[in-house]
Amino acid sequence: MITASGVGCIIRIKGNLNKELYMEILEDDVLGGFHDLGLNYHHFYFQHDNDPKHTSKLVQQWFTNKNMNVHP
Repeated sequence: MITASGVGCIIRIKGNLNKELYMEILEDDVLGGFHDLGLNYHHFYFQHDNDPKHTSKLVQQWFTNKNMNVHP
């Protein structure tokens, strides 16, 4: 993640990335990155591509539950 206040950590993924692991990274590392940088994620837009794991119902529900803004 890249913000005007700094960057988040780089995550090494061993094996294949699936929607469950992607959601775990969002929960632990992306939200943690916002916290570490002292930022409120509600003031930002998250952007990713249309990879099926990014657009899965599971991940979309996670964004909805977190009230996180996602760039269309």
